[in-house]
Amino acid sequence: MSGGQSNPAAAESVLIERRELFISYSHHDLRWLERLRVHLKPLEKIYRLERWDDSRIKAGDLWRQEIEEALARAQVALLLVSPDFLASDFIDSSELPSLFQSAKEKGLRILWVPLRPSLWKRHPEIAKYQAIMPANITLAQMSEVEQDVAMVQIVETIEDTFSKIKEKRLNLQIATDADAEAEADAEAEVEAEAGKDAKADKVAEADKVAEADKVAKAELEARRKGDPRGAEQEQVLLKQEEEDACLLRLRAEADAHAEEAERLRADYEQLQRENERLKQQAKQAGLERMQTVERSTSPAVGEPALSPIPATRGAIVRVGNQWQTKTESITRAGYRQELTKEIAITMLQIPAGEFQMGSSDKEVDRSTSEGPQHRVQLQSFFLGQTPVTQAQWKLVAGWPKLAVDLNPQPSNFKGANRPVEQVSWEEAMEFCRRLSQRTELFYTLPSEAQWEYSCRAGTTTPFAFGDTLTPDIANYDGNYAYGSGPKGTYREKTTDVGSFLANAWGLQDMHGNLWEWCLDHWHENYEGAPSDGTPWVNAGDEALRRLRGGSWFCYPRDCRSADRYGGLQVIRGDYVGFRLCGFPPGLLS
Repeated sequence: MSGGQSNPAAAESVLIERRELFISYSHHDLRWLERLRVHLKPLEKIYRLERWDDSRIKAGDLWRQEIEEALARAQVALLLVSPDFLASDFIDSSELPSLFQSAKEKGLRILWVPLRPSLWKRHPEIAKYQAIMPANITLAQMSEVEQDVAMVQIVETIEDTFSKIKEKRLNLQIATDADAEAEADAEAEVEAEAGKDAKADKVAEADKVAEADKVAKAELEARRKGDPRGAEQEQVLLKQEEEDACLLRLRAEADAHAEEAERLRADYEQLQRENERLKQQAKQAGLERMQTVERSTSPAVGEPALSPIPATRGAIVRVGNQWQTKTESITRAGYRQELTKEIAITMLQIPAGEFQMGSSDKEVDRSTSEGPQHRVQLQSFFLGQTPVTQAQWKLVAGWPKLAVDLNPQPSNFKGANRPVEQVSWEEAMEFCRRLSQRTELFYTLPSEAQWEYSCRAGTTTPFAFGDTLTPDIANYDGNYAYGSGPKGTYREKTTDVGSFLANAWGLQDMHGNLWEWCLDHWHENYEGAPSDGTPWVNAGDEALRRLRGGSWFCYPRDCRSADRYGGLQVIRGDYVGFRLCGFPPGLLS
């Protein structure tokens, strides 16, 4: 950071050109960013405010360069301060120094909001700036209504800040125009007072220049008359040089396009070969016969033999003024994919059927992205009874690489039977590819429709367990309740998979614990969504993939069956994991 004096005029010049709001936050606070985005929408539409956070980074982008460029363009920066924000090494070493330097040297305006109680007073730079709201009352300590009021205050402060910047810009322009006019008047006065002698000198000088120009033109004309082809040849040579340069540029561009086309063609052909190989594997494994539960005693090679998988189903019911949990022992058809003698993945068969996807306008805390509701018809498929565990991940991560390397121990919350987290979408897909190759069965991530269909398990309530959720039946932030449901324990970490009751189809941890990757790209709503359960991967945001189910730090409303979230497919958070899906036969034919 520069220690010299800043140049006010230079700062104002840069300030005028900057038009974006930069939001700095920790990924642990994604839920707060999501709520703020909703409140900022009107401001973006009315004033064409350009909001930037790292969800704008697309797959394949140089993310550090993207952030640095966004910081350079920013006119206002908003810091979402929490313990995780202050603990982030990247924020502390990269984002904050650049922001404070821009504030000092280029006039960047910095605003900040206290999300949760933290040691912000110990941060020498943040403490210099006034928080938008009283720093001793954080958003997490407010009721939901108070939080919305605070969000409105945050947006109004941002709007007011941009209005002041606009006013300052206009004043600067007026002052600049006035200075220019005054300077022009002064120059006119000086010129008038120079007198007739000065004018005479200028006239004489102008006459000399004109005479010299006349002589030069005469010499040039004489030269051309002596050799009339000289001028023509000179023009031909100049034109030829321009054409040669243009041709070289076009050839370079054509070569670049040809290389890109060849690379894309090779990628496409590789994908076709991989798709054909997987189709053949699926057919060889007998997936076309998996829709029936009854199996022969001697299944085909590579085809799993189905057997009853026991589970304990849970349901939350209202008895008087109390919510009670009821349980029931059930069995579901499925199989255990043996990886070693000690490690196996349990896959449950999800029956073919139809359901209403999304939420109704009457569902509490629903968002517009959950509509319009629409009917979806699905074929039978298999889904992991629980998310993939750290033991399962570590084993497969040690198998030969197919596309990307896998860190065998990426998780923040360690435990062999805890769900693996801090894995990106592409890394989850690599796990599926390696498992498919080793087992000769086809594994992938579920589509969003498959996930919600499985989560609901025939229910139409906000949760598979009923109208509310309790911390005794799922892992989420128990400091908050859904509807009239109870509050309870906030564990602040993941729990072992299978620790809680199952839904009606024997699936566990569909609500809370970890957000789960799906195949689909992000779309703002269900307009144009497929009706057959296939993944929606066209006309959406390719940088964002669908996440479903909520996580250990989420509100209960984020864990609803219909809740949807879009995450950068490159992110690795301790709130994101995945479960396996066996593709429906119809999608492989």
